[in-house]
Amino acid sequence: MMTGDTSHINYRRAIEALRAGVPNRDAVRLLGSSQPRLEERFSRLMETFQGGIPAGHQDFGMIFAGDFGTGKSHLLERFQHMALEQGFVCSKVVVSKHTPFYKLDKVYRAAIESAIIPGRVGACMSELAITLDTHSETYAEFFKWLNAAECGLCNHFAATVHLYETTNRYDEVIELVTSFWSGHPFGVRELRSELKNARLGAIYKVERVPHRVLAEQRFIFTPRLMKAAGYAGWVILIDETELISSYGIRSRALAYAELPRFIGTTRTPAWPGITSVLAITSDFVAKVLDDRDDEGKIPNKYSSETTMVQRSETGMKLLREATLIERPTGESVKQTWDKLRDIYHGAYGWDPPTEYRAPDLTNSMRQILKRWITEWDLSRLFGHKADIDVKVLSPKMEENPEMEIPTEGETDDNADNR
Repeated sequence: MMTGDTSHINYRRAIEALRAGVPNRDAVRLLGSSQPRLEERFSRLMETFQGGIPAGHQDFGMIFAGDFGTGKSHLLERFQHMALEQGFVCSKVVVSKHTPFYKLDKVYRAAIESAIIPGRVGACMSELAITLDTHSETYAEFFKWLNAAECGLCNHFAATVHLYETTNRYDEVIELVTSFWSGHPFGVRELRSELKNARLGAIYKVERVPHRVLAEQRFIFTPRLMKAAGYAGWVILIDETELISSYGIRSRALAYAELPRFIGTTRTPAWPGITSVLAITSDFVAKVLDDRDDEGKIPNKYSSETTMVQRSETGMKLLREATLIERPTGESVKQTWDKLRDIYHGAYGWDPPTEYRAPDLTNSMRQILKRWITEWDLSRLFGHKADIDVKVLSPKMEENPEMEIPTEGETDDNADNR
């Protein structure tokens, strides 16, 4: 067992995270995930990932499902650790009122704000700007692609990269550039002015571009920027996908239509350099797709929107095919108990009881862990042994209009172009 102040803090952080039911890096590193099959699949995704960007295609991601409290967030945390070890930039996005899955611009901003770069601690785009070597071969390839006719992106991206290359790194223009890369507005008039000041005005003609188009193109631009800066690619982990159930039918249709983009089944346009993993509760299919008949109602209600409906149907099919988390076995739970005893001792310098009592495996792993920790807390602090009652809580699968209220600062379709 590790000793010293640093390990003591790590153990304590792990216990506090497990007690709260919200896993952190320390908890995942010390406890593991107990999902070897899904870990192996994710490892294979990263191994085959490298050829995607130069080939211009997007590697497939995956969706996995599990009951409430079975370790979905824990597993995503483990995937983040694995991705960072392999040199990927990794983001973790939680679907919420402020990050509705049917609004790509908000998902993108959330992904950038949560992004972790291996070996770096600052904001994603600021760190990428620092590590980007404009004299490297990878940057030259990136710049060539960005300025080629077949690139397909609007001139805003090539123009801001060229501005970055020709401007002093400490100039305030760099802040405007990295802010634009992060998903925020860079007004057309202001961009034209900066290009003119840098004597690039004759090279790049920037025009107004619909807000949604910019959001879509950022998902194409950013992984190539990350690759040019020396990283393997971009892994996006999405948690609590089941909150799609709280949207009205149209917003659910739009959310389903975004799923194929993230999983990589939409080839036009593809997002080379991105692989995504989504976690969802296992009862979503029965309670939403079946009980509300989304697969029947959406095609009928929006029959005139052919592309959206086709992608929505593909998204719902992907949800039906989600891989189920493996249920814990008696042996794996005993192994987890042994590990948790060591972590608890490391946190408090106190030895939990050595007598193991097999828990009820119909309870979730989160419930089992919290029960053990609470029992040990009572024994350590008060010398009191207690049996903890467990009450099962399940998330509601109901429409909630509040989940669709525009968040503060919501802008119109041309907000980036004023």
